[in-house]
Amino acid sequence: MSKIIKSLNTVPVDNEVKTINIRNLFENNNFKPMRQEDEQGDEQDQLPSKEELAKQIEEQLQEAEKRATQIIVDAEAHAKDIRELLQLERQQAEKQIEEAIVAGREQGYQEGFVKGQQDGEQTYMSLIDQAKTIISQSEFEFEKTIDSAEPVMIDLAVALTKRIIGKHLEDNPDNWSSLLKQVMLEVREHEHVKIYVHPDWYMQTTQQKEELEQLLSHTEKLYIYPDAGLMENGCVVETQYGRIDATLDRQLQELKTLLIEKWKEGPNERSGTH
Repeated sequence: MSKIIKSLNTVPVDNEVKTINIRNLFENNNFKPMRQEDEQGDEQDQLPSKEELAKQIEEQLQEAEKRATQIIVDAEAHAKDIRELLQLERQQAEKQIEEAIVAGREQGYQEGFVKGQQDGEQTYMSLIDQAKTIISQSEFEFEKTIDSAEPVMIDLAVALTKRIIGKHLEDNPDNWSSLLKQVMLEVREHEHVKIYVHPDWYMQTTQQKEELEQLLSHTEKLYIYPDAGLMENGCVVETQYGRIDATLDRQLQELKTLLIEKWKEGPNERSGTH
């Protein structure tokens, strides 16, 4: 899986504006503050400790794992119901075949052994064809149900992750501060830096403006703007070289797209083996 927030290329060519891809800021323990290796070491001491963040994130991941497990259990239960239905239909077809044989024999004794045998064989073959059709349709429905359940599980998993991350930010605003500081470290060599945040986070961001400015070694003044057009928990940083989209929803959407692509590869591989 590709990194959620990619590192950016900060080297301009002539006057052309370069788009800076975002580097994964959440790998190796989500929301873990990055440790500066320069003169900003004192600021890092004010961040939540690594152990505290790890403990909080571990609790949220355990909750997500429980819910994801329940989704899988429900899907397996549904698949089990389809298998049982398939087995029941097969048993009913076999029973009908046996009844047809008995009926054919009785009819043969009544109307003549030869005619009864021919009629019984025709009925037998007809029921055999019906049984094959039922089994084939049941197997098709089973595969269809399993395949259709996978994208639904992906949607649920992404939605669950989004809700957990959003609640994690609301319950502990320090995590939002950590996110901003990590982004500032990515652009600390740039001269002109602007931050656009969702209105819900504007006040929180402006309150730590001076702290963020101290992380920017070449920026004279940092500008912060509210942007109602951003998604909830949205954050975009703009420099003279391009924009960094640190919006959580955007990163989760990219993750969902990757998962859907991986899922699509599965059915293609299965169909190629038939």
